[in-house]
Amino acid sequence: RYRGPVSSTDLFDARGQTGCLITADGLRLKLRRGVFVPRGESRHSIRAAVRVLDELASPDLRLLDVTLGVGNVVLPLLKRYPHARAWGMDINPTAVALARENADGNGLGQQVGAFEQQDLKDFKPMQGQTSSFHLILANPPYSAEKAERLKNYQEQSESGKSGSLLLSVAHLAQAALAPEGRLVLQVPQEETGFIARVLCADGHLVVEDETRNTLTLAVAK
Repeated sequence: RYRGPVSSTDLFDARGQTGCLITADGLRLKLRRGVFVPRGESRHSIRAAVRVLDELASPDLRLLDVTLGVGNVVLPLLKRYPHARAWGMDINPTAVALARENADGNGLGQQVGAFEQQDLKDFKPMQGQTSSFHLILANPPYSAEKAERLKNYQEQSESGKSGSLLLSVAHLAQAALAPEGRLVLQVPQEETGFIARVLCADGHLVVEDETRNTLTLAVAK
């Protein structure tokens, strides 16, 4: 079961092209070569999201995952909240197709509004989306080199560097979150403070909670 760090050799078949992981709550998620392999750290995003959704206690929860992947964060949330509906986007069309397969294969397809190929830097309203979202999930890719990441955070917080993924997430959250909604972001460990400065630089978002590798933000009142 998917509880911590795993390697691709643990998950993929002998040919190394397809695979499967089983989440801690029993979902079977198909994997495919060329689609990002989920990390065990994703469980921290799920826990942060659960805290948000339990507090909202709305019968009509609307979720958006802007880094959908195979659905490893948003689908466990749909299972936990059967009255929730989810939308998702990923720049990789293979990931989008696989997330749809995983939703259907786990009996969650009826809770999916739409999973679409989109670039989060150029977000467009999604099929079936008629309202803003109670929760937006994001796990943007980042450089493997910590020194490079820290340099980028500094540049973005000082200059509002256009086109950066973090700022794109912030702008999308400002536009698409319901007033009571929250953004849950998975980030490299121990770097929440740097990333919060980038996301909150223009005063439109505020940090509500943080762990070693997640940030929960709200739209400033």
